[in-house]
Amino acid sequence: MAKWKIISGSREFYSIRGRGNVAIGWARDLERRGVQVTVNVVVPLGVPDMPDLPSESRSAIRSHGKTAIIAVMNDEELPLFIDVTPEGLQMEYPPEPEPEDADEPKAEAGEAADEEHAAAEAETSDSTV
Repeated sequence: MAKWKIISGSREFYSIRGRGNVAIGWARDLERRGVQVTVNVVVPLGVPDMPDLPSESRSAIRSHGKTAIIAVMNDEELPLFIDVTPEGLQMEYPPEPEPEDADEPKAEAGEAADEEHAAAEAETSDSTV
């Protein structure tokens, strides 16, 4: 059984943020355990007309992206984009989340701002005395 379930039909598009020269593309929504993700299958200009496309690329175009989506439905993480290229399907995954300790410098910056604010208040109160 697939880990992810397709919960929408394909939504055709001809442009999408982050991709230039789109001939055609299809967005589909998938869901697993209450988490919904949209996967975009993108076909660049010129690719649909190429005579020697790999079968997975040709199939993705013919199925409006569905075979490309089916190919990743059992994966733990889904790609944001599946590019249909002359070399085959290329997946682009979301960036890795930053580690937890990346928040520490922000906290230090916040503490410094709080200290500056307290110093400014002290100066204001000194001048009114």
